[in-house]
Amino acid sequence: MQYPTGNTGTLYTIPDSVTSIERNAFYSCRDLESVKLSDNLTSIESYAFAYCENLTEIKTDDNLRNNFKPSSTWGMFGGCKSLVNIPYVNLEYTTEMKYMFYNCRSVKKIILPTLMEYVETTESMFQDCYELETIESYVGGKVAFGANWTNSVDNRWTNAQQMFYNCEKLTQLPFDSYATSFASLQNVVGMFANCKSLTEINLYSKNNDGWSDLSLVASCFLRCENVRLLDLSPWSYSTQNLTNLYNLFNGCRNLGSVSYSPLILNEWDLSNVENYDGMFGGCDNLWNIDIYNASCATYNILQDAYLASGLNYDPFINAPTCGGGNAQGSNRFILQATPYNMGYISYNNEYSTSFNE
Repeated sequence: MQYPTGNTGTLYTIPDSVTSIERNAFYSCRDLESVKLSDNLTSIESYAFAYCENLTEIKTDDNLRNNFKPSSTWGMFGGCKSLVNIPYVNLEYTTEMKYMFYNCRSVKKIILPTLMEYVETTESMFQDCYELETIESYVGGKVAFGANWTNSVDNRWTNAQQMFYNCEKLTQLPFDSYATSFASLQNVVGMFANCKSLTEINLYSKNNDGWSDLSLVASCFLRCENVRLLDLSPWSYSTQNLTNLYNLFNGCRNLGSVSYSPLILNEWDLSNVENYDGMFGGCDNLWNIDIYNASCATYNILQDAYLASGLNYDPFINAPTCGGGNAQGSNRFILQATPYNMGYISYNNEYSTSFNE
């Protein structure tokens, strides 16, 4: 079967006899406005509808849900900037969702499966979906990425780079915190950058709160200007792998503004960080940064990053006592002697207990 290329007119109906749509089949068909998919489809290859700039609607029937379970949806609707009606695609067995809805800048709602346990990459999946307001499961409510009910060790979701980049109107994240597993994520560069309508980002999961493989985080929360609550203590499991914190919280001007809620960076190990440029730039309401049980190295890096942002007050709480001859790598208990055979124990810089020799 020959698929249309170039200017095709406004409507194309895929015959029922067609079970597979080839890679780039409708690529850049700029005059195509509406497509009716065959219920017998079992495969749609990468970039099948990419850059159909005037495509507004893809019609399907419920039967397609039972037959069509792709292993990859790489760039499937990428560049369809006029698409407002995106069909439900069963992603339960999909491993690659890279650029699936990239630059679908007109769509307001996207429906996903409840569970996507085989996912490996969601890089730029929703990037530049400027009008996107809601992502939810087809039964309503949240969705689960990277969950594996039988063996959590097999989780393969490693790449979420720029996943929600420029989703300016998204008000809630789609993650089911009871089922989503973030444990294997390595790359979250720019994951939430320019998500200007989010007020809270919760990256906990019930089954595994620790992110054991995290290594790339630059610009992850760049210009999330309305985020007020953000607790990243689950990252503490692998912060020793971080080298680049460039623009990590830059532009988060309301972070910490809810009753001066602290940014919790408990037990972070930043001893290998080489770049922290712009890390706290524009964080005008960030009054408290909780670094309980952090090392002196971590404290020094965060302090330098904060001072480099031009903010002239000390926001750190539960900071280690650093700089003295007895200062150690932990802030739990630091013993300081006095010339009068007296001493005190400083606990988290808040409580002191005096004692005699």
